[in-house]
Amino acid sequence: MISLQASYYRARYYDQNIGRFVSEDPIGFDRGTNFYAYVASDPLDWFDPDGMRQRRKPTPPSPPLPISQITQLVAENNKSGQSDQLIICLIYKESSFYPKGKNPTSSARGLMGVTNRAARSLKVDPRNLSDPATNIRTGCRYLHRRIDWSEPFGSEGSVWEGLFKYGTHTEDYPDSLLECEECMKANPTCSDCQMKQCLMPFHGGH
Repeated sequence: MISLQASYYRARYYDQNIGRFVSEDPIGFDRGTNFYAYVASDPLDWFDPDGMRQRRKPTPPSPPLPISQITQLVAENNKSGQSDQLIICLIYKESSFYPKGKNPTSSARGLMGVTNRAARSLKVDPRNLSDPATNIRTGCRYLHRRIDWSEPFGSEGSVWEGLFKYGTHTEDYPDSLLECEECMKANPTCSDCQMKQCLMPFHGGH
C-alpha cells in the first residue's frame, strides 16, 4: 500500500520518510537489481526528478573571497608595478572576487580575467588559473607587459593605455579603474567604504 506521505514523481512514487521509491523502477534491471533504491542510495550527489533517470547534482559555484583575503593575496602577488588598490579594483571589475569566475564569451577566467593566450605567453598552464594566487600573479605580470613594454603590444609606461589594452578596449574600462583606485586610496582603513563606495558601483551596487 502506498503511504499518504509518498510523492508522485511522474514515473513512480517516492516516500521521503524512508528515502526509497515504493513502486518499481520502470526501466527494470537496467540500473541494478534493487528496483526501489533512490539514486543508488546517494542523494547527496544525485537526484531523480521524474523517477525515470538519475542525474548528478550540479556543483555549486565557489563563493566570492572577502576583501580582506583579496587584499592579502594582492599584497603577496602584485608584480605589475602598479598600486595594490588598482589591482583590487581590476579584480572586482573582472570577477566580483569570484576565484572561479569565467567569461561566457571568451577564455578569460579567475580573479583577474586572465585568458588562455595571456597565460601561455607567460608559460603558465591555463588549467591553474582557478588558483587565486596564480591568477593574480599571472594577471599582474601580463598587465605589467601591457603597460611598460614597447608599442604596439605595450604602452610605453602609460597606465591608462595599458589598462585599455588589458581589458575591453573601451575608454570606460581604464577610466573606471583609475577612478576606483583614487577612491580606494582615499579610504585606506575602511574596507566597508571601499566595497560600497569604490567597488560595488562597477556592477550597479550602491
